[in-house]
Amino acid sequence: RAALQLRREILGEAAWGAFDGQRQLAYALIRGGRVDEARLHFDESLSGLKMLEDADPNDIEFWTLRAYLFDIHAQDWVAARDKLVPYLELVESLHRVDAPHWLRAVGALAQACLRLGDLTCAREAIDKVANTLEIAPQNPWALMARTVDLAVRRQEGESVPDEALTRLAREVREIAPLRVDILTLLEETRNRG
Repeated sequence: RAALQLRREILGEAAWGAFDGQRQLAYALIRGGRVDEARLHFDESLSGLKMLEDADPNDIEFWTLRAYLFDIHAQDWVAARDKLVPYLELVESLHRVDAPHWLRAVGALAQACLRLGDLTCAREAIDKVANTLEIAPQNPWALMARTVDLAVRRQEGESVPDEALTRLAREVREIAPLRVDILTLLEETRNRG
């Protein structure tokens, strides 16, 4: 909130940087579980961006599709997937594919596909991040991707020992203890085995 206020004071209320700060606040509020407040800030930032005369259409599309975060929180897996596929195409066309927001989106897509029972889509998402998983295996979204990988392998009939799930759960508790979504998926995967 302080950073947003400072941006507004320096850049003005109707500047790209101020709207970006408000969007960043929305993301922080989502992670803090304050989704309704986050949605207000997100929607205001997007509306403000759209009113800028020199707004980049890619920025507008990027921000619009980034609303997948609200779908993930609401467990609306279809809406999340339907935003994530074009979001990833946009990110891959504009940014490095190993950028944090790319990994977060691929992990979210893998999760959404798994929840929808689309193992092919989940596997394709996991395969996209194979190199990143080796480089940054302890990134929270890498942990999600690794969890989806184990869940898909188990659902495809591959033998995945409970010890592998236990080790990964221990890592999640140490590295990202607030990621209840990952821990829940690990427990569900264990119970399916």
